Amino acid sequence: MPKSLTHAFVSAIADGTDATLVRKTNWNDDHDFWLGYRSVTTTADTLANSDHLSVVVYNSVAAVAVTLPAPAGGNMPSGWTTKLRNISSGVVTVTGGGGATINGSASQALNQGDTLELFSGGTAAYQAVATKAPAAGGGAALVQYGGKLSYVSATALQFVPFMGGYVALNGAQRAIPSGGIAGLANTGVFVGGVAAQNLAANTVYFVYVFDNAGALTADFWTTAAGPHATSSTAGNVGVEIRSGDNTRSLIGIIRTIAAGQFADSATQRFVRSWFNRNTVALSRNATATLTTASTTLVELSTNLRIEVVVFSNDTVLGSLSSEAWANGSSESAFAIGWDGAADANRLVEIGSAGVSCGLCLVQIKALAEGYHYLTVMAANEGAWTTNFGYASDMGWINAQINPPVI
Repeated sequence: MPKSLTHAFVSAIADGTDATLVRKTNWNDDHDFWLGYRSVTTTADTLANSDHLSVVVYNSVAAVAVTLPAPAGGNMPSGWTTKLRNISSGVVTVTGGGGATINGSASQALNQGDTLELFSGGTAAYQAVATKAPAAGGGAALVQYGGKLSYVSATALQFVPFMGGYVALNGAQRAIPSGGIAGLANTGVFVGGVAAQNLAANTVYFVYVFDNAGALTADFWTTAAGPHATSSTAGNVGVEIRSGDNTRSLIGIIRTIAAGQFADSATQRFVRSWFNRNTVALSRNATATLTTASTTLVELSTNLRIEVVVFSNDTVLGSLSSEAWANGSSESAFAIGWDGAADANRLVEIGSAGVSCGLCLVQIKALAEGYHYLTVMAANEGAWTTNFGYASDMGWINAQINPPVI
């Protein structure tokens, strides 16, 4: 509906007969006016006096540099105002020119969905009201629950909207592209903040998201070089970030295999999302009877290992199941090996020479963040051999990675 403007003085003079002249009814009538509108799709723009009482909409997937000149020559006088809105993924950065400032700062960034209202008082010190993009669900607070990192192939991961479409980044809600963020391959990616790198073999990386010239992009950091922490910076409080760096929000942890590639299978769970973690299972079975005559616990076979990568607040449930026996009268002991070491108080012992016994062992652990493997360990207390797996019932080792309970 059009807005109206009328004169404070209402004329009582009767209309003349000449319709080519302004008459009383013309003077007294409502004068409709409209706000201006300007759309910008380029990567550079300069605000002008003509943008007064206008909405300027920026629509670019690349970053946009906007100049806000200081009032001069009658331009941008006291009372001048305009509204800026960013509707695309390219970050819009408004920078003062000629000494102009915005709320005392040299510049103001607008992420996708953000709005900035500018007001001139006739000096270089512009005032502004910034409105951040709403969080998923319409709330104004930062929400970290949108998105999930997952395995696609040996050379690709994805981070796409899941249980929400926004991710918190550097104090703003950023919309996750429907097709996922960029840079989640194993070659030609950001590693430690450096572009066009390849992931190393058999290496654990934290995966962060950052703003790469307006595009949400992944950055891989080794656990030593890029540990994570919870931000305490105003506007970004509670967001899990690369320690000390609010420009990078944590989205997952991964481990590469020997070829420098990704893996996610029943024997190797090497992709773990920070958000929306689910329970995943692992399992591996012996294909032949495994034996040992060692009197101390040893790993029966490296081919029985199941491997995981976890966050510190995950828990891992491991289990063994098999038929087992000893060749002689001495007892046999079995245990789950966690990175090749067994807990002394978590053993199962069987006796009865030559008699097959059912074996079942369950253990749960909270592990340090990073890479681990579970394996089968066994020993014989005498001079005989211990056997794991029998005939058609070859032994199994299983695991389940459980996310934290929220």
